[in-house]
Parts: sequence; structure tokens; C-alpha cells
Amino acid sequence: MSTADTAQEQFLAQYHASLEVRGLARIRKVQIPISIQRKLPGGRILGRLEGSPDYDYEGVIRGGRAVCFEAKAIAPNSRRWTLGNVKPHQRRALTARAQLGGTAWIMLDWRGSFVVPIETYNHFLELGWKSVLRESLVERCLKVPNGAGWYEALMCSGEYLK
Repeated sequence: MSTADTAQEQFLAQYHASLEVRGLARIRKVQIPISIQRKLPGGRILGRLEGSPDYDYEGVIRGGRAVCFEAKAIAPNSRRWTLGNVKPHQRRALTARAQLGGTAWIMLDWRGSFVVPIETYNHFLELGWKSVLRESLVERCLKVPNGAGWYEALMCSGEYLK
């Protein structure tokens, strides 16, 4: 895990706690599925990974709308975001949630934060794109205002109401 990933996770943990305190959302990090093989002394376990989670975060926002998203940190000096960084099973799971009426997106931390709705991500792939320039995200995705987070970006755009 990179330093950028760790910083993003720490920010999101604090941000999600603040949303919960304000009664706006309850969001949890999805845990990696592990099967316990054996219990060891000192509260430790011997286990085996049983796959990877479908996405990083899920929960519900005020009003009962289900939300889920995959969080990605992109190196600040990168010119492009490689769309292949989202695994096929993650894309399928996010798309399925959106088709059931939830709101699903990819949260990019890349010289600022972007909310990339799964429908927009799927459109990029349908166009045959392998990567996206930052400028394209500015034009086509929700830029999270400075000092705010994904919740505020969704509320300002009305995206969660669709």
C-alpha cells in the first residue's frame, strides 16, 4: 500500500466519522474476506485470503440511499489514470449496485478529488479508452470542492437523487 493510499484511507475514515456524527451517512470500509485456518496464542490467527472485496466502501446516506465506491490514489505527477486499475469484478459490483438504485462511483485522489460515477467510467470503456487525462475528468466528473468531500459533491450535483 502506498503512502498516498494510506493518506486517502485516513482522510476517508475521519470524513466518514464526521458524516456519521452529523447524521448524514453511515459508511464502512469493506473488509478483505479471510477464512480462519487456526487460532494462535496471543489473539493471532492463521488465515487464508478468500478473494478481494467488490469495492472499498459501502453504506447509506440520509434518506436511505445505498452508496458504494472504490477509492483510488493516483500519483500526483501522473498525466493519465489507467482505467484498468479498476478490476472487472469491481466494475461489475459497482454497476450492479447502481442498477439496483444505489449510487456507485470511483473516488480518485489525484491533485484534488474526483467522484467518477460508475456510469461515466463504463462510458469511458465503451468509447474504447484505456486511460483518461486529468483534464477529461475535470470536464466529465464531479470535482470535489476544496475543504469538502464526496457527500458535498453529490449533494451539489444532485447525482444521488437520480
